[in-house]
Amino acid sequence: MTATLLQINQDAADECSVTRPETVINNADEDVRRLLQMSRKGGRQMVKMADWTVLQRLHTITTDAANTTGEYALPDDYGRLLGETVWDRSGQRPMAGPVNPQEWQNLKSSGFGGSNIYEKFRVYRASTGVGRSVYIHPVPTVSGETRAFEYISKHWCVNADLVTTQDDWVADSDVAILDQDLLTLDLIVRFKRSIGLDFTSEAQELESMLSTEKGQDRPSPAVSLNSHTRLHLIGWANIPETGIGSD
Repeated sequence: MTATLLQINQDAADECSVTRPETVINNADEDVRRLLQMSRKGGRQMVKMADWTVLQRLHTITTDAANTTGEYALPDDYGRLLGETVWDRSGQRPMAGPVNPQEWQNLKSSGFGGSNIYEKFRVYRASTGVGRSVYIHPVPTVSGETRAFEYISKHWCVNADLVTTQDDWVADSDVAILDQDLLTLDLIVRFKRSIGLDFTSEAQELESMLSTEKGQDRPSPAVSLNSHTRLHLIGWANIPETGIGSD
């Protein structure tokens, strides 16, 4: 379920027995301003609570031989990397990492750069600005190749056009990407706590709802109880009909 900023704040106001707002952004009423601030905090924190599938995105990098540093920009909405999703698609092999600072300096500073079969990567501060970049080692020397990875977006709401994603509420018509019920209940807990009202029952309900949503958001795969695995690494379905063993 999704809803607009106005709808979420109206629902929370009803539950907290405060006047239902007709607008939220730029509203001078103290309660409405508090609701907005608590709603913003809730959205940012909710992103960090799970690897929500609705926030999972794919990013691809096209290598440039003229880039001699191996530094490539991350997407504007990059929040955090999803582990073991980084691949050299052109070479059809995974990339190793993210490596720690000690290993990275060993790669870059010693005479032992490691195997060139598998590229390694690290995510840290960009050479310019205040954001982060992904760095690849060895530095790709061929243009036009593809590197790909999945990440969690920090953008938890979207403009009314349902295209322009955001990491903060900007307008009353902005739409939540995350679950409406979770955001509303989280807002109720935060608002009641901020004005000194009892929020025990709502906090317990929120904890239960979070646990349920996390479990249902990404159900576990089926596990076979017999000795036969469902995973077939090679077989008739993935062997080419011709060209086996050719250069």
